[in-house]
Amino acid sequence: MEVANQTEIDVSEAKMKGAIGAKKQEGLTLQNAAKIDTKSNILSTRRQGEGNKEEIRVKTEVEKANVELAKKKTVLPQSAKVAHVEVDKTVSIRETTPQMKVEIQMGYVKNQMS
Repeated sequence: MEVANQTEIDVSEAKMKGAIGAKKQEGLTLQNAAKIDTKSNILSTRRQGEGNKEEIRVKTEVEKANVELAKKKTVLPQSAKVAHVEVDKTVSIRETTPQMKVEIQMGYVKNQMS
């Protein structure tokens, strides 16, 4: 009888140790899964942050390029107008120069004739 009781006690202890071991293993598995999830979330957040930074950098560069383009669009028409005025003046000067030479020569001839 005593041996039978001891056997029952041993079996109960073995079952208890098995249940405890199973629960410990289950807990470790959950802990490891949580660690992996946390690391994955951290990496995902970092990548997302890097992507956001890159997107902001590209948008900033595009905005700068648009500002430069706008500046050039305002400067070019002004430069073109200035160039047209300079060309008109140059043409006017070139047209009047031969006329002035003729008038000067004519005046010289008139002076000599008098």
